[in-house]
Amino acid sequence: MTKDLVLAILKNSQGYISGEKISKSLNISRCAVNKAICALRKDGYIIMSSTNKGYFLQNQSERFNLGEILTLLPLSYAKRIIFLDTIDSTNSFLQKKHPNLEDGTFVIANEQTNGRGRLGRSFDSPKGKGLYISLLLRPDCVGENLTEITCRTAKAVSDAIEKVSGIRPGVKWVNDLMVNRKKICGILTEMSIEGESKTVRNAIIGIGINCNHDKTDFSEGVREFASSLYIESGKRTNMSFLAAEIIKSLDKLRKDFPNNKEEYLSFYRNNCITLGKEIRTIRKGEELTGTAEGIEDDFGLRVRLSDGKNLVINSGEVSVRGTDGYV
Repeated sequence: MTKDLVLAILKNSQGYISGEKISKSLNISRCAVNKAICALRKDGYIIMSSTNKGYFLQNQSERFNLGEILTLLPLSYAKRIIFLDTIDSTNSFLQKKHPNLEDGTFVIANEQTNGRGRLGRSFDSPKGKGLYISLLLRPDCVGENLTEITCRTAKAVSDAIEKVSGIRPGVKWVNDLMVNRKKICGILTEMSIEGESKTVRNAIIGIGINCNHDKTDFSEGVREFASSLYIESGKRTNMSFLAAEIIKSLDKLRKDFPNNKEEYLSFYRNNCITLGKEIRTIRKGEELTGTAEGIEDDFGLRVRLSDGKNLVINSGEVSVRGTDGYV
């Protein structure tokens, strides 16, 4: 963590900065500063030093690590961000560690070995290709708010993606972000609920964004309906920039909830590409077909079934597919 904080200070400084100033900023010893500088140099950063001036970071590389992310955020975020090179699942990590973590803690991984999506589906998470991030919330709500939190997250992530890449994804109800009818991002919200009161102990939002994947980076089973920001734009994504924007956008969501609902609801209604489509809904093994007609005030999907009846569906154990494909 000290190394990452020192890197953030070096990248944000205009010219040389003294070791004394760094030590005072972080409330650490000069020896700790020197050790951090040595560690950064071993990582490949070129740091110039001068007896009278201090330290200067010469190369501004596009690396993906905590220090690079903190460069783009207030340093106060440092205590709420955990960066891991490899983990089975960022959601699973928070499920195990949440009793000792504060509300608003983020976990970011460079790779997931057992990434997962809704309904137990796997989520391809190759190293260095995507952004895999989870957020711990302790919201004052009940289990029925699961769909709303997922839908609010879709707006937060979509805003960040557009800011960094210029691409505005569409939303496939309830938890996928799409570009040109292909999935570039999945959202998984999991809750721990108090049995009798039905109140939420904690909620964990997991997000996987396909950033710099080539087509061959996807397994054969998902290649036909998955894409990435690189495939769609032809440009590599600076994942540290994207991570910082995601963190800021999700932190706004955390502070907004449950207020400012109309802002998120309006976005969802205007950007949900499921609306107007002929879909099939699979719930508890039963398949129903109909037309997706609207988004309810609780973010449920209103469907006019083929027999003329209306059905409002929330996430739960429901899978929604277009009759002509994934969307």
